[in-house]
Amino acid sequence: MATEHKRPLWANVLATILGLYAVGIPFAGIYFQWQYAHEHDFSSSLFPGPAVALGKASIWPYYVARSVAGGEPETWTEAEKESVVHFTRSQQLSVAATREARTTLESGGTLTREDVVRLVAELKAALAEARAVKPEALAKVHPELPGAFQERYVRSLELVLDCIQARDVDGPARREADELLAKWDEWMKAHHKELRIPKDPRLPD
Repeated sequence: MATEHKRPLWANVLATILGLYAVGIPFAGIYFQWQYAHEHDFSSSLFPGPAVALGKASIWPYYVARSVAGGEPETWTEAEKESVVHFTRSQQLSVAATREARTTLESGGTLTREDVVRLVAELKAALAEARAVKPEALAKVHPELPGAFQERYVRSLELVLDCIQARDVDGPARREADELLAKWDEWMKAHHKELRIPKDPRLPD
């Protein structure tokens, strides 16, 4: 009578794991192909989209582990990326505009009419960029960012512009604008490491 050989436990566990891995590859491939097409244009989704999806599908357990651990990056649409570009560009414009005016005043100079016209135009451009930002996109960067951005940064820009155009740069509205901008700077410094900025050549790393 032949002796029946039972496989060791580790062999059964390994066979189960390999089976699950093999079953997961086609489903992961479909998901990664959809994700790539969602984030890129049509021609890119034809090539190299399938190759990228296949490569990711072959290591799908890694992405599952990252997702469970909270480390899987967000999926960003082009519209959401564009919103974050507006967010970044607005701050770049406002900083550049106020820096130029501050440099002139701190050196003992005065702002000419042309300087004021240029400052207003630059701040209006910054405000237009800020108003083009979609709150839902900022919420993906940080859940508290939409409120902080609107209530502190955008409101401070609006107040500064109102003060300059009303020629009331030393009144309570200007002081409120300065306080709001200081609170915005504090918020950004406190949370900048938590911001999840999408990868885009138009955005800083």
